[in-house]
Amino acid sequence: QKILTNLSSYISQGDEFNIEKIIARLSYVNQKNSFKRMGIILPDGTAYTTDSVSMDLSGRAYFSESLAGISAVSDTLYDKADDQFITVYSSPLYFKDEIKGVLFATYSTLWYEKALSTSTFNGNGYSYVVKADGTCIVDSPHASGLKALDNLFVKLSQEHSCPEETLTQLKENMANGRSGSMIYRNTEEKYLYYQPLSINDWYLLTVVPVSVIQRDLNGTLALSYVFTILCVIAFLFLLYQLIKTREVSRKALEQIAFVDPLTGGSTYDKFKMDTQSLLSSGTEGYYLVCLNIERFRDINAQYGYDEGDRALQYIWNTLNASLKSQELLTRQTADHFILLLCGKDNQAICERLDEILKMLAEHKDFQGKYYVLKPNFGIYEITENKSVDFMADLAKLALNSIKHDVFHDYAFYNEQLRMEQNRFKTLENRFEKAIRNHEFIVWYQPKYNIKLQRFDGSEALVRW
Repeated sequence: QKILTNLSSYISQGDEFNIEKIIARLSYVNQKNSFKRMGIILPDGTAYTTDSVSMDLSGRAYFSESLAGISAVSDTLYDKADDQFITVYSSPLYFKDEIKGVLFATYSTLWYEKALSTSTFNGNGYSYVVKADGTCIVDSPHASGLKALDNLFVKLSQEHSCPEETLTQLKENMANGRSGSMIYRNTEEKYLYYQPLSINDWYLLTVVPVSVIQRDLNGTLALSYVFTILCVIAFLFLLYQLIKTREVSRKALEQIAFVDPLTGGSTYDKFKMDTQSLLSSGTEGYYLVCLNIERFRDINAQYGYDEGDRALQYIWNTLNASLKSQELLTRQTADHFILLLCGKDNQAICERLDEILKMLAEHKDFQGKYYVLKPNFGIYEITENKSVDFMADLAKLALNSIKHDVFHDYAFYNEQLRMEQNRFKTLENRFEKAIRNHEFIVWYQPKYNIKLQRFDGSEALVRW
């Protein structure tokens, strides 16, 4: 369940709610664990899955619960795709603080049966998973088990010798979440030990013949110990399988969340976490630097996106090679990179950036393709530990101030830039009202044709 919660949190931090991209990410996680399938369900019940199965899941109880903001685990259900038994884990899928659907992962009950198939007492012991009302969740394939088990209480009452008071006590204990043991007859007398699980109202049942226990062990106290151990072994084995699957899924999730698939470096989210960790011990001497490559789109347009990706990898490797201890790097999007650099003053940072400019400019021949990688830098001197997003925005403000400026390669953020941005934003916000009030006036500036010695047209200028 925690895996789905973490996935939902990761998806909610994305720039767009793109179903195809979400399913692609889920497919990667699904391949790393034992899920039958993963997917998302939109509010109308339409499901998109990692195995491309189309279905309407609006009638499922877990869908309604998770759409209401509750993580859920279903009881045994028929898979709408192939009518096999399944259980489903679900979690609300958030985007921009709103529930956009339901994230789900499906387990085949065969997986649970496999997890419980490890027998004990030389193959004589076996296990089931049932609900507190006796409904079977996971049956046992053991040859001497309860055949075609649908409901434990019904089976014990109708087909097997079990005293009424014992059955009543079993029902009462399970209804109240208590563990215990009992004896019933199924071709021979058998001990049944029941233990609540931490999933819904499910119970783990462990069964072993009385004769086997008596043959191997003597004494009531020893019986109590062995049943406790037997139950713990079965429970721990099931728990181990779940933890193992969760660990594999966690690593796959971290791979998606923290590793840039193009460069192999840190994603922006990982960069933010690492930056905040470094700055928590002090901000003195740190600078946040944003950079992008001039006319990078021309490389994609002229040589294709594969070559563009190779260029981005080369830029990453060059920047990464320039880093010192306690410095960080990430590729935020496309050709936009962010660095956390250390320097004693502004001049030292400028010298570092000049070196990076030189390193990138030296390489122009990319396997017969010739182009120049010319970066521009926006620099924010960190004086206090603010959010990385905020500091990056200020560095980008400095970067934008030299866009198309052939005389400057980098610029430092200052308050004058912020004031100019605010002034521009204020003017922009007044445009619509100004248009309604007819505040914009067209002035015509005449153009004189020297050859014809006369006025020949005009330029239209708009003034506010």
